[in-house]
Amino acid sequence: MSNNQVLPITCSTTFRLFYPKQKSKKSVWKSIMSRKAFKIIFKPGTTTFSDFQQLVASKCDGEFTSAGRLILDAIETGTPPIDWSVYLLRSPSRPEFTKAANYLLCDVASFDKWIDSATSLGKDN
Repeated sequence: MSNNQVLPITCSTTFRLFYPKQKSKKSVWKSIMSRKAFKIIFKPGTTTFSDFQQLVASKCDGEFTSAGRLILDAIETGTPPIDWSVYLLRSPSRPEFTKAANYLLCDVASFDKWIDSATSLGKDN
């Protein structure tokens, strides 16, 4: 492998989604969550923030039917809001990306910063 080759990034992913219960006259929210962590693999540099969100929605749907649609609807409408929390394993030189820092992907710039940090560290997860 050449030194310039960028490795795919592997994300260990979990989710908890809240959605309004349909047949209720009052506002009642239910939740669904992943049973366990699952992997999402993508190539930095060719995956945009929007691509990443679509990929996450697709993979979450594979874990729990209808999760993907809930995510895509929330992306489109902004309701309910989604916290895209990410971190980098073993990255003491990047304190903003520790798990405790709770770094959120809220736009293209924050996504690009996370990806740039991961690739500059030479980490793939």
